[in-house]
Parts: sequence; C-alpha cells; structure tokens
Amino acid sequence: MTAGDVTSRWVVPAAFVVSVAMIAQQLAGKAIRDAYFLSVYDAEVLPKVMTVASILSVLSVFAVTRLYRQFAPGRLVPLFFLASAGLFALEWGFSRRAPQLSAAVVYLHTTGFGAVVISGFWSVLGERFDPYTAKRVIGRIAGGATLGGVLGGLAAWQGAGRVSVGTMLLVLCAVNVFCGVLLFGVSAGSEGRASQDSEPAGPAWEVFEETPYLTQLAALVALLAVGTAGIDYLFKAAAAATYTADGALVSFFSLFYLIVGVATFVLQNVVGNRVVRQAGLKTAVASLPATIAAVGGIALFFPGVAALTAARGGAAAAESSRIGRATSCC
Repeated sequence: MTAGDVTSRWVVPAAFVVSVAMIAQQLAGKAIRDAYFLSVYDAEVLPKVMTVASILSVLSVFAVTRLYRQFAPGRLVPLFFLASAGLFALEWGFSRRAPQLSAAVVYLHTTGFGAVVISGFWSVLGERFDPYTAKRVIGRIAGGATLGGVLGGLAAWQGAGRVSVGTMLLVLCAVNVFCGVLLFGVSAGSEGRASQDSEPAGPAWEVFEETPYLTQLAALVALLAVGTAGIDYLFKAAAAATYTADGALVSFFSLFYLIVGVATFVLQNVVGNRVVRQAGLKTAVASLPATIAAVGGIALFFPGVAALTAARGGAAAAESSRIGRATSCC
C-alpha cells in the first residue's frame, strides 16, 4: 500500500465531513439570516438589501475568479472559510450593541459569500483528485452535502427559541473554522496550480455577439431571477407578518429550508434524472420557468402565507435540483 493510497483513504472521508458541515451551516445560516433581518427591519427594507446582496455576489465571483488565476483554490478556499468565520464572530460582537448593523452584515455575508465558498470547495476537490478518482468519490461526497442540508435544518429548527441568535452566530463561526482547518488537510498534496489562461479573454459583449444562444440563456436566467426575487420578497414579508413571537421566525425558516432540502433531493435523484433522460434537456430547462409560473399563479389566486410558502418552496426546489441546474449544462 502506497502513501498515496493512505492519503486518499483519509482525504475522501474528510471531504465528506466538510461537505456535511458546509451545507449544514449554509442552510442554518439562511434561516438565521432571514429571521434575524426581519426581526430587526421592516419587510419593506428587504428589497434593498436583496439588491445589494445580489450585486455583492456578482462582484465576489469576479474577484474570486481573478484570484484563482494567481493562487490555486486549495490555498484560497480554506482561507475563505476562516474569513467567513471571522465575519460571523464580528457579527456576533455587534448583535447586542448594534443589532441593525449586525443583521444587515449577516444578510450580505451569507448571501454574497456563501455560494463562493461552496463552489470553491468543489474546485478544491477537482484539483485534489484525478478524473478517475473523482468519478468514484464525488458522488459519495455530494451525498454528504444532502445529509448536511437535513442536519442544518434540524439544528436550526431545534435551536430556535432555545438559544439566542448571537449564540447561533458563534456556532456558525465554529463550523466555518472547522471546515477551513479540515480543508487545509484535504487540499494538502494536490497539484495546487493556479488557473492560467492561454489567451486573454476578450470583452464579454463580444462573446455574446458571437454566440446568440448565450444571449438567450442570459435573458432566461435574468427573467427567472426577477421572478423568484419577487416571490421571495412576498414570501418573507408574509412570514414576518405572521410569525412575531421570539424564535418563531427562526423556527419557521429552518423548517422551510429543511423541507426544501428534502424536496430538492427527491427532484434531483428521482424526477430530474428521468426528465432529462426521457424528455431531453430542452424540456428539463423549460420545466423551471413553468414551475415558477405555476407556483406564482397559486400565490396570486390564493394569497396568504401558506400559498406563498408553497410557491417559494416549489421554486427553490426546482432551482436547486438538476432540472434547474440543467440550464448551466447547456
């Protein structure tokens, strides 16, 4: 048995544990983010912070992409986890003295930085494993992400009303530290090459001019984003008006994200694969806007927190499943 075999046997379980903890803290962070913000601010402020968070998310992607050209993901992503932990610690420090500032930073942090960290984790795995090994182990590691979604929802749901938001922020801080330290071990031994482009990329608008299909795809993504943002706002505003007791909002959002996670797993592993295989990629892509239109119609004709919850949950599950991600595969 070679040293490489021993390392691989250790790295795969470690990566599995990181994927569980990473998605658990992401889902719990979403529930805490929404509940914390809506307990401090009126729902009318939500569209403003959603817009700022979206812009911050786009800027983060561009910044991280540039960093990957100079430094390998295996060196950067563990530091991203530690930086996220530092932000949670800072937000905890302000949670009592300046709750409005803390709630706003939590929303921007979890929305704008969360996706960057998660995508970076998968980049580390792509760098760590050769294609043959990756084909064997990525499925198992992705299963850890599904388990993490369930555990994160359960943890936030059970913690609601028992512990304060500040304590939950400290727990998220500790989980990010754990993920960062463990990911340093996972990335050790990888080739650690930065991304080097053979030719400088041209302006983005030239790519769209040369590929009209990309223009249509970008328009589809933009329209879907606008539609889901509208449903998301109405859903959260209705929840804030309905659940006003201490801990009630955290419990509600935790249960919501937990159910969405389970529904996503079913769609991804049962329904999505069959749709792509039997009906084709075009039908799979078209099913996402059709789902959003259908759930939006339900909320339109049957207003109320229950209908809006069902509408937002259906849209979120469709987005997160392979049916939704089929758009990115085109």
